[in-house]
Amino acid sequence: MVGVDNAVAHNTRGLRNFPFGAVGFEDVFIPDDNRIGLAGQGKQIAHTIIGRHGRLSLTGLALGIHQRIYDVTASFSKERQRYGESLSNIPDVATRLFNIFSNLEISRSLAYRAAGLERDGAPSARLLALAKKLNSELSCKSAQIAMEVHGGRANLQEFEIGQLLLDASMTLAPSGSADVLKKRIVDDILGRRTMGWDVHNIGERHE
Repeated sequence: MVGVDNAVAHNTRGLRNFPFGAVGFEDVFIPDDNRIGLAGQGKQIAHTIIGRHGRLSLTGLALGIHQRIYDVTASFSKERQRYGESLSNIPDVATRLFNIFSNLEISRSLAYRAAGLERDGAPSARLLALAKKLNSELSCKSAQIAMEVHGGRANLQEFEIGQLLLDASMTLAPSGSADVLKKRIVDDILGRRTMGWDVHNIGERHE
């Protein structure tokens, strides 16, 4: 089909309708006035989008999923009766709920710190990468803990936690997997490869 095509759909288990795949261009002319950056900067611009927008967006997505994991698990543990009392009164369940809450607030603090640096125009690449990595990982960890709290009911369709586990896991790969982000952060710390190139310094077009 002539033009821009991004109509490829994927039947995902988690994050339903989350966009995947390529954008196709056929016989598309883009005027200079609509071009971003300079000719030949496509890779750099793509990394800028991943670094500044993709990672921050995925961080926020993982954090929102994490909040929902906490909310539904806290509610379930208080409402579910077991052995003649609320499930939340069982020490092991209370400990698991604490761990989810702790993971959530650590994730939130780092996400807000990274977002604040980006908002203020301060160097943010390292913390954006770390925030994305930890928010994705900790939301998955909390989802697994929540599955334990729900017990057998976690596998029932009417309980949301099973879907939340799938949704959280879908935030791991986009905008850099954990291994990739860890390597980029360490390389930046040791000065082997600065992260600044994939976040700032996109050249302006000169008339």
